[in-house]
Amino acid sequence: MSIIEHKIGTYGNCRFVCRNACPYCNKIIFPEMRVYTIARDFSSINAIMLCPSCFTEYFEKFTKIYNFEYTTVEAYPYAKPQTTLPAGFSELFPDFYKIYLEAAQAESYNLLEICGMGYRKALEALVKQYAIELFPNEVQKIQKETLMQTIQRFASQKIITLATAATWLGNDHAHLVTKHPDYDLNALKSFINVLCQYIQSEKEIEKATDLINRAKK
Repeated sequence: MSIIEHKIGTYGNCRFVCRNACPYCNKIIFPEMRVYTIARDFSSINAIMLCPSCFTEYFEKFTKIYNFEYTTVEAYPYAKPQTTLPAGFSELFPDFYKIYLEAAQAESYNLLEICGMGYRKALEALVKQYAIELFPNEVQKIQKETLMQTIQRFASQKIITLATAATWLGNDHAHLVTKHPDYDLNALKSFINVLCQYIQSEKEIEKATDLINRAKK
């Protein structure tokens, strides 16, 4: 969060805990308050903020937390979700990528009770598609079997470990009682992201192997 000061009419200088990333350019900023309206009891303030980087305006709502101090409770538009997925995954695994971005968007809206289920669904789309690529003659069987059954098809123990751990945490986000309370949403995303990196590595190894085999002919 960024902290700025702004004079509010005759009320005096106030401190504002603002969103620190511009929803348009995603740069970390100390925004400028351009226009505001204030509740009669000074309990909340609605403001038009200006990004000093891209000079775009956006809306932010603040609520009073102490004398002369306000904190952000809502901003619009919502920030675009940032991901650390490997380059090219949107083309390699489009269904996974679409679902993952929707889950990330839900997280950016602070919908933390539902975005975990979205990441869990994205994980399943990734695992199922990758398994179908490896076993193209068993498409229907892969589609109908459980996710854990599909995971056990892989030869790489690292992929099995990451996919299994991510599945466990994803299942936690689909139930009221969690089995692994020490692992949060960030752990789930981390497992999925590293899994993507290993799958990308496997696909690159396949390309390299094919190149070498062709050269031997």
